[in-house]
This record gives sequence, structure tokens and C-alpha cells, in this order.
Amino acid sequence: KNTTALTLGTLAGTRNTIDMSPIDGRLRLIRSAENTSSLTNLTDNTSAAGGAISPTSNIAAAAYTQNYADVSASRLFAVDLLTNRILYQDESTTTTADMTLSQGSALGISPLGPVGFDISGRGNENLLMMVRVSNSAPFNLYRVSPFSSNPLALVGTIVNLTNLIDIAIQQ
Repeated sequence: KNTTALTLGTLAGTRNTIDMSPIDGRLRLIRSAENTSSLTNLTDNTSAAGGAISPTSNIAAAAYTQNYADVSASRLFAVDLLTNRILYQDESTTTTADMTLSQGSALGISPLGPVGFDISGRGNENLLMMVRVSNSAPFNLYRVSPFSSNPLALVGTIVNLTNLIDIAIQQ
């Protein structure tokens, strides 16, 4: 078991997001301010840093499908605030720090502030996004269908909690 402190480098800006790649168990860190991505091996704390993200985007949140051990393929979904779209990248065998994203559906809203995004279930049945559209609005929780013409279905509103920064779904 590695007990060495994890080194992720300097985080600039206000939007950075992480998720674990189920392909090779590395932690992906997306730095929106620099439009870069890095991967860290949690076993030996080595990193592949500075991967380019194409096209230029402002990733607020990201999550992998098939997020459990011993999978051979996965899809990384990301919420892009530059285009207000769901973007995605298919991954198999190994994961690289570079990201080439394809366009999924337009969100139909303009998220503001923190965006939470997570995927759960062996069938990837729960793609959930937490977002608000104004500083005074409550956070809404949406079920996301990334390839639908109406990709967001309101699940509920989160009231009396104003300092949320992300969500995580228990597997």
C-alpha cells in the first residue's frame, strides 16, 4: 500500500475536476484554466501531465462510465461551460493524458458556479448533474441523457444548501 502523499501540482483557476479511470486505475485531473489534463498512477505516484484538451473547452465536471474494476472500455463524459454541452471521449486499453472530446447534446441551460457530475450503476443508469443557473437560485439535480435532444430531466431541487461543490453517488 502506497502511503506517499499524492502530488497533483499547482491548481490554477476555480474549475478543476477529477475522476478515476476504470481502464487503468489512474486519477484524471482536468485543469480548465489551462485546458489540460493529467493522469496520476496512485500506486507509485507517477504522473503523465500536460495533456492537451481538444477542442478548447471549459470543463466544469467529468465522470467515467463503467466505473468499476476490470473493464476494457469506458467513456468519459464532461460538462463544458464554454459551449454548454456534454462532451465525451471513448477510452479503451490504456488512458492517455491527452483528451480529444466529441460533442454530445446541448444542455439547454447555462450552468453557473460549481457543477457536480457523477455516474453510477453497472449499467450506467444514473448520470446525475447538480447545477444552478444563477447565484441566487437553488441547485437542481438532473438525470442526464447525453445523446438526447432533451438531455436533462429534473430529478429535484436541493434547498437550503448553498455551498455545494460536487456530488458523488454511492455505488
